[in-house]
Formats: sequence, C-alpha cells, structure tokens
Amino acid sequence: MADPITVGLIVGSSLLSAKGALDEGKAEAAAREFNAKVSERNAVISEQEAFNIGIEGDLTVQRLKKEFESMRSEQRVALMGSGFDITSGSPLQIQMETAAEQDLDISITEYNTKVAQAATMESAVQERLQASLERFYGSQAKKAARTKAASSLLSGAKSVRKEYV
Repeated sequence: MADPITVGLIVGSSLLSAKGALDEGKAEAAAREFNAKVSERNAVISEQEAFNIGIEGDLTVQRLKKEFESMRSEQRVALMGSGFDITSGSPLQIQMETAAEQDLDISITEYNTKVAQAATMESAVQERLQASLERFYGSQAKKAARTKAASSLLSGAKSVRKEYV
C-alpha cells in the first residue's frame, strides 16, 4: 500500500507543474499579444507617415512651380530688358531649357515622394506581418503549455500508479 503523504506530494507536484506550465503559456501569449499590438500601432503610424509624405511632396511641388514661374517671369523681363526677342533664337532656347530643367526637378520631387511613400507603406505591411507572427507564436505557446501541463499530469499519474503497484 502506498504512503498517502507520498501520493499527496506526487499529485500536488504534478498539479503545480501543470498549473505552472499553463500560466507560463498564458504569460507568453499575453506578451506576444502586447508585441502584436505594438506592431499594429507602428503600422498605423507608418501609414500616417506615408500620407504626410504625400502631402509634403505635393506642397513642395506647388512651391517649386511658384518659384519656377517667378524665375521664368524674371528671366523674360531680363531678356526683354536687354532688347532680345524672346519668341525666337537663343532667348527662346534659354527659356525652353530653363522650363525643361524645372519640369525635371518637379518630376524628380514627385518620384522621390512616391518612393518614400512606398517604402513607408512597406514598413506598415511588415509591421502587420510581424503582428500576425506574434499572435501565431502566442497561440503556439498556449498549445505547448497545454501539452506540457498534460505531460506533467500524466507523469504524476504514472508515479502514483507505481506507488500502488
């Protein structure tokens, strides 16, 4: 016949181990959920940043257009003030080259804005993927904890059986 104190200790130890494993799984899942929420928050911030980059790019283009129009006006006035016919020859060529350079500057600004927005949106996508991965790891931690708890209980039952055999 098994000693009741020994059996009680084996059962108690098994129950505590099982509870500890379950608590560990819950704590791991909670930490992973926290990390997932942080990643989700970071994704939202990245999306807002991408939006702001677009607005900033649009404002920069508008500012450039105003500056360039002012520069072209000054250029026309200077050429006409020097007595040049601005509708043909070198003065026209100068104005066309200036306009082409300014259009290129605007195109580069628009392109850089789109590239920056795309990179920032990619960061948001990566953050959302990280959040999903954290949640997956959390669910796996809970499953592993249940398996560990069940194993602990079975091990305790086996030990109790040995005491009675």
